[in-house]
Amino acid sequence: MNNDIKKRAEQIKCNIENSKLTIYDPLTPQDKKYWYPDAELEFILNEYMLGKSYIGQAIKTRSKSINQDICRALGYPIPSTFKRTRPRFLGQNFDKYAQQKNNLQIWNEEVSLTRRYCLIFLNDDNLVVNIKVLSGATLSKYDTTGKLTTKYQANILYEFDNGTTLLSNTDTPQIQKAFQNFDKITSTSPADYPTVSELMPIKNLFDKLKTLEGVQFKSSGKSRTDGNYVQDLVYKCLGYKEYKENGQLPDLMNQLLEIKSQQARTIDLGLFNPNDKQPLQIPAINGYVPTVSDIRYAIFYCENDGNLVTITKIYLVTGQDFFKYFHQFGGKKQNKKIQMHLSPDLWNN
Repeated sequence: MNNDIKKRAEQIKCNIENSKLTIYDPLTPQDKKYWYPDAELEFILNEYMLGKSYIGQAIKTRSKSINQDICRALGYPIPSTFKRTRPRFLGQNFDKYAQQKNNLQIWNEEVSLTRRYCLIFLNDDNLVVNIKVLSGATLSKYDTTGKLTTKYQANILYEFDNGTTLLSNTDTPQIQKAFQNFDKITSTSPADYPTVSELMPIKNLFDKLKTLEGVQFKSSGKSRTDGNYVQDLVYKCLGYKEYKENGQLPDLMNQLLEIKSQQARTIDLGLFNPNDKQPLQIPAINGYVPTVSDIRYAIFYCENDGNLVTITKIYLVTGQDFFKYFHQFGGKKQNKKIQMHLSPDLWNN
């Protein structure tokens, strides 16, 4: 480590601590007394945060804890709430991203060539193993497509957020007509295509799923991993012998069931709107190919105290009825993201 970088970084931190500046007071490189150049910013963040543990923290809690530690590292007072500014750390012109995988996602905006990006790399145990500060120009080299991927998002309307509820009392008319002879589930794999005799009516399905309310399991610290565990609970609840999906919509193909595990109000709906009339890529049943709007959506709201995840309420609704009970986000009712794959070397170098 260049001793001059270390000396300058520590002096800038001392200057900020002795000032009345907040992280929201904009600075430029001309403000040499308070502005961290890239190398000094990367050094001081690694100096304070390398090896920090965020084990057991849910994603939202971890994000706030990291924001607080960044303020401490740079010498700024910690604000009572973190504003949704762009960039998030306005004073030093950078955004931060906590990464456990090399798939970086930037939502609803392109990479800014005039902004800095602080990448905080964590291992599987939620320990900080490296921090890199990249210019927008450097980061943009990892964006090989230049495309914004559309993702739909929603949250439940407050007037319907009253605890575990079957929101759609019946399946769509098309499903009722095509699947009228339910007997029992005979498939061992949830990835099997649905058949006439084993698609459970939505009321029967809800009676099974609601038994999962109150179930607890150990938090992994990763919302995706916790979501996979909820999915496994659903499979077992319905009697399937294996954990398997085909990677397409819906998660549990054999029951036309999409499973959403939520540790926040926002529901990520993926690339498809629930009320879309687009046919699924499956064989016709009694001459009818189910559409996205025929899918049954199971929303599992969970609370994470850092140690245990508890399923607190469950909603079941058809795609056709979805927006009677849920609010769709965004001016164009969708959010977009850039996805880019970072070099694994950034974790260690």
